[in-house]
Amino acid sequence: MTMSMNSSNNYKVNTVTQSGVDTSNWGVKQNMETSAASENTIFGLNRHASTQPRSKVVMNAAAGDDIGFSVSGEFAGSTKDDHFDDIVSASPKVNKTARRMGSKARTRMILAALDKDHEGSWGDVDRNYVIGGNWKSNGDMDFVNSFPKEVLAKAEFDEKKVEVVVAPTDLHLNAVQKELKDTHVHVSAQDVSQYGRGAYTGNITADQLTDMKIGWTLTGHSERRTLFGESDADVALKTKIAVENGLNVMLCIGEQLEERESGKTGEVNARQLQAVVDELTEGQWGNVVIAYEPVWAIGTGKVATPQQAQDTHAEIRAWLADAVSPEVAGATRILYGGSVNGANCADLIGNKDIDGFLVGGASLKPEFADIIAAAHNDQKK
Repeated sequence: MTMSMNSSNNYKVNTVTQSGVDTSNWGVKQNMETSAASENTIFGLNRHASTQPRSKVVMNAAAGDDIGFSVSGEFAGSTKDDHFDDIVSASPKVNKTARRMGSKARTRMILAALDKDHEGSWGDVDRNYVIGGNWKSNGDMDFVNSFPKEVLAKAEFDEKKVEVVVAPTDLHLNAVQKELKDTHVHVSAQDVSQYGRGAYTGNITADQLTDMKIGWTLTGHSERRTLFGESDADVALKTKIAVENGLNVMLCIGEQLEERESGKTGEVNARQLQAVVDELTEGQWGNVVIAYEPVWAIGTGKVATPQQAQDTHAEIRAWLADAVSPEVAGATRILYGGSVNGANCADLIGNKDIDGFLVGGASLKPEFADIIAAAHNDQKK
């Protein structure tokens, strides 16, 4: 059985079970919560098998003590060296200390994925929502001095469930950041240079953004691709440099109307994603959120139906499972963008593979708070 624990990078699969088990129900999400104050042994799992390698997972904790986490035995699966806040190694024998727990602390487990040698679903993984607002070339100082405090600062949401990120113009990044400093709303750049510092007039580098304490950037927005001629390779390089400099990235992909009508949606999305796959390591996908934005729906008032959006998101996730790994597929947040507003957001967010939105025009209006609330109130996760 594969086990995972919540961590900041949102994908958390680490080990496999013994063999010969009926895998028909593997990959199905299960949640377990146990009070560390009431039980000394939080989690211990053994499945009996005859043909596959054996593996045992045990966690022990007492109130106020460190959690002892151990994995023993030979196993065919893999572990990520950042899944438990950098405490788990990929060795067949691991004995690591997790984190300090107080007397009322609780630990949440999610059983999420299969070992490498079994085919099947990578399952439903708990993924925090992301609600992004792309302000594009809009706003002035009056807006910057009013909208954040009047709308964003008053938005009510659980920051452990929903991440809210707004992307003003580069000119307004610092001012918006100051307005939001006492909130849980994050600030993003709309683009980043594919180069480092130097003679690149008009570009802002990834390390300059992190120097300003900006934690996010968009890459690959359709307007960058179509109006400014950015290629898939350009977008991939920007994404790589951003991630290498510690930024979180909203990677935008999506098809034109004629591509959808000719049945090429999957082909276009795969092509745009493959360029990024070629540049990133598997572990770097923990810093990437995909924003699927059908170009024909951006700013047009046309919206993909909830079923169309869900089907495309599920297709993207399945493609990631094959092209990168099931762990990355299960963990990566996939946002929908394309004329999202306060009236249609609740119907869209209810689909299991839609993990939030990248909002354009509505992110400049008070209804952006309604879109945040729709994610906060959704009960599917």
